[in-house]
Amino acid sequence: MPFFYPFKIHTRYFTLPLKDLDMIIELTGLDEMAVKISRTKPDHVRLMDHITARLFWDLFEIEEQRVAEVERIEAELRETEERYRTVLDACPDPVVVYDTKGKVTYINSAFTRIFGWISEELKGKRLNYVPDENWPETQMMIDKVLAGESLSAVESRRYTKGGNVIDVSISTAVYLDRDGNQAGSIHILRNITSRKQEQQALRRAHDEMELRVKERTAELTAAVDQLRHEIEERKRAEVEVKKSEEKYRILFNYDPNSLFMVEMDSARILDLNRAAAKSYKYDRGELIKMSFFDLLDADDAERLSKKLGCLAKEGDYVFVPKLQAKRKDGSHFYIDLHASVGKFSERERGSTGLSLIVRTVDITLGLERQAQLIQAGKMATLGEMATGMAHELNQPLNVMRMGADFVAKMIRRGQKISDEQLLMVSSNISEQVERAANIINHLREFGRKSEFKVYPVDINEPIKNVFTIMGEQFRLRGIKVNLKLDKAIPKIMAGRNRLEQIFINLATNARAAIQERRPEEAKEITITTYPEGDWVVAEVSDTGKGIPEQIRKKIFEPFFTTKATGKGTGLGLSITYGLVRDFKGRIDVESTQDVGTTFKVCFPAYKEKMGS
Repeated sequence: MPFFYPFKIHTRYFTLPLKDLDMIIELTGLDEMAVKISRTKPDHVRLMDHITARLFWDLFEIEEQRVAEVERIEAELRETEERYRTVLDACPDPVVVYDTKGKVTYINSAFTRIFGWISEELKGKRLNYVPDENWPETQMMIDKVLAGESLSAVESRRYTKGGNVIDVSISTAVYLDRDGNQAGSIHILRNITSRKQEQQALRRAHDEMELRVKERTAELTAAVDQLRHEIEERKRAEVEVKKSEEKYRILFNYDPNSLFMVEMDSARILDLNRAAAKSYKYDRGELIKMSFFDLLDADDAERLSKKLGCLAKEGDYVFVPKLQAKRKDGSHFYIDLHASVGKFSERERGSTGLSLIVRTVDITLGLERQAQLIQAGKMATLGEMATGMAHELNQPLNVMRMGADFVAKMIRRGQKISDEQLLMVSSNISEQVERAANIINHLREFGRKSEFKVYPVDINEPIKNVFTIMGEQFRLRGIKVNLKLDKAIPKIMAGRNRLEQIFINLATNARAAIQERRPEEAKEITITTYPEGDWVVAEVSDTGKGIPEQIRKKIFEPFFTTKATGKGTGLGLSITYGLVRDFKGRIDVESTQDVGTTFKVCFPAYKEKMGS
């Protein structure tokens, strides 16, 4: 083989002529080497060396072109990689890239924002964030990725760094190295938690709608049956009676609710149906010519008179709820009253004039059921208050025991007890007995089933009573209670017992919200009362976790609760809403997440009558 000395390649050599030994001289740059070769080798050998050198040069030229091409391709690859990395970083959905061993090689900023981990925490490590119950679909995805398959929109769930679980839709793709071998996989996770919640809400709404449709269908079926029955009765009446007045009488009498025809000015009863006579236990003749107001409690009669005074022309209508009516035997029941203005022909006078068509609906059974529900809420509240009440009663009992122990100790020692000492001990015992009796009587009064009655009440009194009962419970839980009660506030028309239940429910709700706070955070409940125009306002504010916007509109629905199963009935705020409405009030809620909640209860201010 010919001898070649090391040399450096330059592109300027491409245009130089190659003649005899000039090629070697140009390649090596050593003249003495050319001289040596020319002296020692024959011409044909020198020619072969020249050819070999030429071939060697061509090979280097080809290699130089290949290296340049490789560098160009690598630059394009780096540019492409940077472009795709920019795209992945800008992707709004979380992206995670794994190698073939399942270790993380890349996460984008959206992954950090939603799941909480940063790149330095995960790079080169396995990411264990799959809940146990979601391993079946996850293992299926792993198997398909290892088999080189891509997946799209597989729904699963994943843990965040903070331990929360979110719903995700996962799409995967396999990526290859330069040689076409599998290098890893790219996973895009779309957060579908909100969509899942909306789907669940829609599913619940759909189920509720189906239930309501069934119930409504049953009601309509019953109504159709009732209507069919009434039509049949009407047809029978049309066969038996020819005159239009008799047709009217049949329809009038077959209404299941009480109907009255009442004179506009004097409220004198002009006519009534059979149901009215049956409900009020009067004979028809006794009711005719009576005043309709004689069938009502005096206060309700006055309230109705004001409402009816607004009716003036045919077609006018008024609805008055929860009137207390009385029967002939003196018993009472509750009614809803509907009154409208119509024309009535009075046979005796042979005239037709405007009269009131009054329809009363007995709602006593419904109110009893509502009262039972309210009573159930009271019993549940008393159960929750039992621990605090035991502590409240232990204090007076301990004082009484100390007094008894003092007397027994003095007797055992044979020491004389002075009259002053006996008086002090007996006075203390008497005071503590009275305190315990007040607590027990208050609980008995609160727990007793109360009728719906309204009378002027100072709203501050039931609020104070509530925190007399529950104050110890709040103290034991480290909750500060602030009472900011306006002493000059007007009274309201309500019932003290049911007002107490309203504020017990609100206070209990506030206590539960505050208990979700960390121990070092502020725990306060503030109750404020003040007048606002013609209204009396009571606000119950807490420093709890707040109520999320998406459930704020549902909190007054019956049986709606955010507590775990067995921890709450979902009736407290529903009962509170109903009681407030019964007293012609309104209740609103304002809440800020992680700041607290304020319930604002408003009642019409009571205006005392002149001369009373």
